[in-house]
Amino acid sequence: RERLRIISRDGKSLSEAFLYVLEHRSDAFLGLFEHLWVYESSCLRDTDHLRHQICELPAKDLCNVNYALRLQDTWLPLEDLKEDVSRYMEDSKSFPFLKIDASEMTDQFVSKWQFLCSYFSVGHKENLNFLLEILDRIEKNCPK
Repeated sequence: RERLRIISRDGKSLSEAFLYVLEHRSDAFLGLFEHLWVYESSCLRDTDHLRHQICELPAKDLCNVNYALRLQDTWLPLEDLKEDVSRYMEDSKSFPFLKIDASEMTDQFVSKWQFLCSYFSVGHKENLNFLLEILDRIEKNCPK
């Protein structure tokens, strides 16, 4: 094989190799996903149940948080979003930002990861959902 696959050979589920990387090498998962998206995006765009399976993937280790969450409940680590989280939260590390190297925040960074937002509901805008997520994290961190 030249590369791993996102979709299994029968086209009905995610491949075992893709899920293996998620479970055992979460540090490499997002980079692999972005790399493979180029090859399998057309099939994934047209298959609702596969997109839903990806949205539902566990993302705890992709964000470095200590609570369960799904990929669709995560956020791109954009600088303006990180600043807002820091403004409102004492412990901004508990916010579900994906572990993506965002050292060079450019338009290229956003376009590179836009597929996560467009097809898998990863957050990237300061909107009501973003503010509600901040409130939810504050409430869970400080139940009193």
